[in-house]
Amino acid sequence: MIEESSKKLTLQESQYIQPGSLAPVVVRGTPVGDLGLAICYDLRFPELASALRYKGGANVLAYPSAFSLPTGEAGHWHTLLRARAIETQCYVIAAAQDGVHHPKFTSYGHSMVIDPWGKIIAERTEPGPGILMARICHQLEEGVVERGINYTNSVRSMLPVGLSRRHDLFPLPDVGSPIPIGTEDFQFGNITLKAEQIFYRTSVSIALVNISPLVPGHVLVIPVEVVDRFGSLPDGTIADMYACVKRISEKLCEHFGATSLTISIQDGKDAGQTVPHVHVHVLPRKPGDFAMNDDIYAALQAHDKVANRKYRSNEEMAVEAKLFRSFFYDKFGQPLKN
Repeated sequence: MIEESSKKLTLQESQYIQPGSLAPVVVRGTPVGDLGLAICYDLRFPELASALRYKGGANVLAYPSAFSLPTGEAGHWHTLLRARAIETQCYVIAAAQDGVHHPKFTSYGHSMVIDPWGKIIAERTEPGPGILMARICHQLEEGVVERGINYTNSVRSMLPVGLSRRHDLFPLPDVGSPIPIGTEDFQFGNITLKAEQIFYRTSVSIALVNISPLVPGHVLVIPVEVVDRFGSLPDGTIADMYACVKRISEKLCEHFGATSLTISIQDGKDAGQTVPHVHVHVLPRKPGDFAMNDDIYAALQAHDKVANRKYRSNEEMAVEAKLFRSFFYDKFGQPLKN
């Protein structure tokens, strides 16, 4: 919504428009590509554009608009649209109304199409109705090279900014989104984890099956970096870990028919932590799984300290991890699309 005022202009869209409760969506497989939907005022919010690309998978962003004449003449329209194209490495299509709506409001016009390099490849500079034609090319066809075309995939390969985003420091729009697990080992404190024990991975977090689960589906979520205390984690890592917990717990509850969850963290020796690496316990719960509901906390306190603790073999854990992986990855190890 917009609240803009000056001596010549007063706009109060909030008088007749209210914000929605869901983020804009990406429509996959349209004739122009995977299309992220937004509107004119939305182009002022880079986090929304980033969510459409990195969380939604968009390679084209649409901003149908009625941009005001004063802000357009100030350069906002061109600058913001080019910025959204450059930072997301997406094509931007901005169809803009042009003309006098009433004595107090004139829209700026200048419909345009911008490529992922930030180049304006089509613009309506004349007033009045008109049609723009632009060629949108996402992938270079084998054996076909055309000068002057900034292919989406080529731009993203040349400047792979998507690989340099700091999920550990900042809560980003695609927080908790899975990436391929790979084959490398990980560290859990001083314990070496084999990739076969991991069933979910992001750039900063992993989820692993438990060597000695208290209930079916008892798993752990940990940061990739070995950090011993919760207070030492960057905010971005905390956000990512708990986004992982949310995604994982939904699938585990569905699989095990659980009605509730226990989500617990033991932070420090006096809280019962024995592995000096932050870890979140995720336990699907059912009626009667413990005689008293809160007995689970005593069990968590003692389960890794009892003399007769039962340990599962690597093979048993690998079988379970493979099953859990199928909730989030295809048979080639690539994340499933939502």
